[in-house]
Amino acid sequence: MNLGRIISCERAEISENAELIHRIPPRKRRVIFELKDERNALERALLHFAHFPKKAERIERNQYQITIDYDKDDETEMVIRILSFGPMFKVVQPDHFVNLIKERLRKQKSSQLFFHDKKHISR
Repeated sequence: MNLGRIISCERAEISENAELIHRIPPRKRRVIFELKDERNALERALLHFAHFPKKAERIERNQYQITIDYDKDDETEMVIRILSFGPMFKVVQPDHFVNLIKERLRKQKSSQLFFHDKKHISR
C-alpha cells in the first residue's frame, strides 16, 4: 500500500459484504530484470526491494535474475526505483514494463536536451 496516496481515512461499518471485499485479489504485477553484481548491486537491490515478494536466481558469475511482485498502483514507483540502479539493471519481462522504462528514458532525454538548449540560448 502506498501511504502517500491516501487522501482520507475513516472507520468502515462491518457489513454482510465485508467478507466479499477481502476475497477480491489485489492487482498484482510482476517484473523480471537481470542484475550485474557490481558495487554491491545485488545486496543494495535486495535491501531496496526488501518489502516486495521477490526471487533471486544466479544465472552467471556476477549476474542474477530478480523477479519482483508489486501492486499495479505502484508501477511508476517501480520504474523509478529500477532506473535508479542505472546500467546494472536490465528489465527483461514483461514487454509492457520494458516499454515503460523506454518511455521514461525518452522523456528524461528530451527534457535534458531542452535544458541544454535553453542554457545554450541564454549565453
